[in-house]
Amino acid sequence: MSTMRKSNQTILDSQTVRFNISGGPSRDRIFDACKYLHDKIKIDLDFKVILGYSAPKDDPCCAAFEVPIKDFRVHKIMHEDGSGESFMLSGRCKADLDPCMPIIKKYKEYGFSAWYNSKRRVGWISLTEKEG
Repeated sequence: MSTMRKSNQTILDSQTVRFNISGGPSRDRIFDACKYLHDKIKIDLDFKVILGYSAPKDDPCCAAFEVPIKDFRVHKIMHEDGSGESFMLSGRCKADLDPCMPIIKKYKEYGFSAWYNSKRRVGWISLTEKEG
């Protein structure tokens, strides 16, 4: 992880962290997950959240290091513009932000806010530590 962006390394120690999303669910799946939040039906959401890269992005040997995140629960969806494709999302999820121990996963609960374009499947996500 020698080429991991310094901003991601230093931000891991703070209360709120922000990462890029380079893949994720469809618009309909996100809306269904929010609609069935308190129901017996659970809709899994899978976002590809990038921690850093093994080499410069244009290098053919470049690999993305993903942040292990699971159990997304979307509480709120807001339209970001009039396109019907870009959304501001907020809710809760579980993530392991310790890149030094990739084999042992220690998930913690975080609140998240995100901007996501469901057509291009890109965006950003901010994770905030759960208080208490």
